[in-house]
Amino acid sequence: MESNRRGKTIKALRGLRDLSAGELGAMAGCARMTITRIESGQSDPSVGLLVRILDALGADEQVRLGLLK
Repeated sequence: MESNRRGKTIKALRGLRDLSAGELGAMAGCARMTITRIESGQSDPSVGLLVRILDALGADEQVRLGLLK
């Protein structure tokens, strides 16, 4: 359940920034398919990867705290 909430939030933020999954993956240092799996709830990222994704998306502190808890 947690991974699905994270994935939906990441996908929404990516859409707001008009980034493709491939572009976000490149910015975060992972494959496009990794982003797709995270967004669909099929995969739960490590804390390190989640932080890199949030950095790439320019997520604010409130979003970070909500997704890292």
